Amino acid sequence: MEILLEFRVEAGDLFYMDYIHSSDHTPVHDVFRIGEDGIVLIEEAFDWYGAGLESVSNSGVSVSFSGNKTRVFMHREFPRFLLRVGRVAGHVITYKDIRTPLLSVAKGGESVWVRVVKKERTE
Repeated sequence: MEILLEFRVEAGDLFYMDYIHSSDHTPVHDVFRIGEDGIVLIEEAFDWYGAGLESVSNSGVSVSFSGNKTRVFMHREFPRFLLRVGRVAGHVITYKDIRTPLLSVAKGGESVWVRVVKKERTE
């Protein structure tokens, strides 16, 4: 397995994923938190609901409508998740001030694991 992108993170850190929805062609902004046991999706913001976006029918989910944006707040845990890099979606992962388009590290259509790996500190 090849490491395509790596950040040193701490529990509680946030990272973001922005992309264009594949069928609606509207922007989506996801907010993730680094949890003790993996990654937690805590917010998804979009113009209107499209296939594959978080739904208010899930328990523990709250929704805010502000202007033309829908914001869905949740606590959805992932030990890791598999993401197919979109050819058109323009996925960008942002951690702190570092914005990385996924197409700069993987080819469109490839699947990549997004995960947290605990490493021994070497100082």
